[in-house]
Amino acid sequence: MNRFVFLPASFLLSLPVLAQTVPDSVQKSSVPAGGQRPGGPAVQQMRGKMYGKIVDNASGKPVDGASVTILQIRSAADSASGGIMAGTAFTEANGEFEIDNIPTSGTLNLVVTALGYTAYKDAVAFNLPAMRGEESRTAMLAALNKDLGNLRMLPTGATQLKEVTITATTPQFALDGEKKVFNVSQNLNTQGGTVTDVLRNMPGVLVDADGKVSVRNAGPQILVDGRQTTLSLDQIPADAVESLELITNPSARYDAQAGAGGVLNVVLKKNRRQGYNGNVRAGGDTRGGANLGGDFNVRSGKINVSLSANGRRNGMITNSLTERTDRYSTPNNFTTQDGIWNGRGYHGFARLGLDYFISNRTTLSLAANKSSGQHNPLETIDITREDLNVPTPSGNWAQRNVDGQRKFDMTGISGSLKHLFQKTGQEFTLNLDYNQITNSNNNFFRTDSFTSASRETVFNTIQQKTSGSGKSAFGTLQADYVQPLAEGMKLETGVKATFRKMDNSNNNYSWNTASADYVVLPNPVSDYNSTDQVYAAYASLSGTIHTNTSYQVGLRGESSSYEGNLPKTGQSFKNEFPFSLFPSVFVSQKISEKDQVQLSYRRGVNRPSFFQLFPFADYSDPLNIRQGNAGLKPEFINTAEVTYLKSWSRSSYGSASAYYRHSAGLISTYQTLATNPFTGDQAVVSTFANLGTSDRYGLELTAQFAPVKWWTILANANGYNAQITTDSSLTNGNNYLSGFAKLSNTFTLPSKVTVQLSGSYQSRTNLLPDNDGGGDRRGGGGGMFGGPSGTAQGYLDHNWFVDLSVRKAWGPKDAMSLTLACNDLFGTRHFIQHTENVYFVQDYDRITNPYTFRLNFSWRFGQADADLFRRRNNRSTSEGDMGGGF
Repeated sequence: MNRFVFLPASFLLSLPVLAQTVPDSVQKSSVPAGGQRPGGPAVQQMRGKMYGKIVDNASGKPVDGASVTILQIRSAADSASGGIMAGTAFTEANGEFEIDNIPTSGTLNLVVTALGYTAYKDAVAFNLPAMRGEESRTAMLAALNKDLGNLRMLPTGATQLKEVTITATTPQFALDGEKKVFNVSQNLNTQGGTVTDVLRNMPGVLVDADGKVSVRNAGPQILVDGRQTTLSLDQIPADAVESLELITNPSARYDAQAGAGGVLNVVLKKNRRQGYNGNVRAGGDTRGGANLGGDFNVRSGKINVSLSANGRRNGMITNSLTERTDRYSTPNNFTTQDGIWNGRGYHGFARLGLDYFISNRTTLSLAANKSSGQHNPLETIDITREDLNVPTPSGNWAQRNVDGQRKFDMTGISGSLKHLFQKTGQEFTLNLDYNQITNSNNNFFRTDSFTSASRETVFNTIQQKTSGSGKSAFGTLQADYVQPLAEGMKLETGVKATFRKMDNSNNNYSWNTASADYVVLPNPVSDYNSTDQVYAAYASLSGTIHTNTSYQVGLRGESSSYEGNLPKTGQSFKNEFPFSLFPSVFVSQKISEKDQVQLSYRRGVNRPSFFQLFPFADYSDPLNIRQGNAGLKPEFINTAEVTYLKSWSRSSYGSASAYYRHSAGLISTYQTLATNPFTGDQAVVSTFANLGTSDRYGLELTAQFAPVKWWTILANANGYNAQITTDSSLTNGNNYLSGFAKLSNTFTLPSKVTVQLSGSYQSRTNLLPDNDGGGDRRGGGGGMFGGPSGTAQGYLDHNWFVDLSVRKAWGPKDAMSLTLACNDLFGTRHFIQHTENVYFVQDYDRITNPYTFRLNFSWRFGQADADLFRRRNNRSTSEGDMGGGF
């Protein structure tokens, strides 16, 4: 049985027994009630160690993950309450345990609980000898190390044992309080892919063709292991991920920036079991891609070391079509761009982690992450331009070839210290993170103009080049403290400081025939540097009322500042945002054992991203020129949600959520005219501004159930309305009733074969520019910004796709498996966007990697061996564990 199931469950089973904890007033140096002998002076409290082994009564096999607790009774009050905790531990994989620092005075009771077993209770004692000379001292040392022997536990019965087995099977999707947990290992369609691929199948989440993620029509805050990251989601291998956690309306503990689309937390694989374990995997796909990776973990005693490494070669192909009617030119013209984009590159990701268990209650964790890659896209675009409404039809024909190279390199380090106090639920956590990323890009463009539609004779050639480089540093320092108060209540507090520094340089070049070389075009905003800081503090009070009602009330305060500089002009942009308060409320009412209602409210903020602020103009695609606005301000968001949860059985449950979100100071896209320095012609440039408000409301339904034992269905549907109201003549608002649905079917067949069939449908919807959820901004003529952005002046047309996968497992404990998957089985996952404004009407269609087949092999191995590095001999080294001497 998986120990990850045993540990929390055993702890929960022991809660009724451990109703009392050590009061804060009791210190190690104090003398307990029984610490003074009758008629004699007080003596210093002695402490010792107890150890033993928990085994199954019938088979004699060790019981892994059992909770072992020593309770001390010093008075009649302690006896009435069952005693106070003197020490606790969980058994290792071999059933062994040891508890240090146990007081020798008073009455001691041993309590052992484990899933599937009747609780074991017995009185224990050290039986200390009288102190008479050196021989008595030796006997005392031996007595302070008590071997309790093998303790046999009785199973609770076949029925409960069967339920435990069901619990150990990890479901594909689970509801955990405010979190929705999607277990990546149970999703067969994405093995060998990235987190972006996983999210396409995750309930409640949408991913567009650029890899940008949206939750309820807004971009979520992306975290990795609860920490902010500089990695994009397509840079994280799916095979390195344990699960994805989605919180649609997070508490005050999370950043106010998570107010738009909630929090999406990527939980990487970890294992802290004694011994060693790991897996290796390899695969390839029909687009020329390949992946190779593995995870290894080893723990002995107080040290746990983990290593994860993944390498991936990318193969991508994108077909795109853009049709646009320009209204600003005289005469008006109609332009068609028909392109094919091929991407080849590689990406590596590695993570090294170290956990040092200083004590049973204190853990120090350190981790280092490394990620780097290179991408070499090639693109060919056939361009046709026709003049409209003229007596003599005329046209222009051209072909544009793009040869690019993009590199990135990321290094990150993190450290955390977690301490659990003697009082149950009281804990302190300190986290420190630092990430640094560098990137560079070079793109060469050649546009040949032809004399006729046959494209045989070239009469003009334009060559241009763009190059850029950037460096960013990102650091956070966070401390959190949890203090239990009265029964059923606790107070959570914390502080956080975030710092980010970004340096970016981009240049445009044109070909000079005389010098036969590229010449840089003067641009005062080609270099841009920025720094921003966010300082935050929060407090949250939670508890229960009358058993069935729970609540959490929180308040978060944040103060932030942003400064951007143009080194070539000396110009600076500075925004100081004063201290703002962000309240949150969460209430849960348990109607019955299987019915629950949750109500939540939160105020949040959406701060503009770096690319929305960066004033550099990207001319790599003449039809989609982008430029940031350094004067953008944050938009503020209020979100309310009510959820009904229904459970039919252990594996069948559902939820219904109604939500509303209002955004003020909406960051929106609008278009303006400018001169293209490469052609000298007027061109439409898309940029950003705070232009109005948006109101989004909808209903989300999720259900997981098994019609028959071998068939599990996971279904999700989301219907919403996104209404944009602008207060500027620069753009118009729009209003669309939209929705999407996802369905995943898992079939468990004989001979250890599993089949998974998943599908998704999205109706027409408007895209908002705050939808900035971790996309890679690549493909189909998008330049460094990607394709056409979300805007208040357009919509994304409907699309659908189907994924299919088959897995065959074999070997002991199904340690080996082979998975064949096909993504976008019918080649229907098109990205189609319509944009219309006073300057142009544009339709854009793109599809990437349709009907791609992947084949992946995986092998799990390990040995749960607590003696891997030979434990110390308890009896021979016990003289150093006197707990203060005599």
